Amino acid sequence: MNLLKEKAAKAAKALKAMKPETVGKLYIVILVAAIVLFSLYTLNHSSAVAVIAVLLIFADILFYVVFYRCPHCGNFLGRSDAKFCPHCGKEVNK
Repeated sequence: MNLLKEKAAKAAKALKAMKPETVGKLYIVILVAAIVLFSLYTLNHSSAVAVIAVLLIFADILFYVVFYRCPHCGNFLGRSDAKFCPHCGKEVNK
């Protein structure tokens, strides 16, 4: 049980240490996966695929809101793809 807690703590620390650029790329990958699932749903009308796709989109949005933050001040960067934080002015991907 302790091993599982240690691995979860390491994973959480790694997620928090991600640069905003990496978070943005991962957000796009997850979004594309959800779109692929929706296209599979249109082919075979499986409600399980549709539910998974919807859950994936909600998880993707939550992931983006929680982790797309300035590494310096911790404020949400919004939809901005700027190199500098709009709140503190420091370089975001450094």
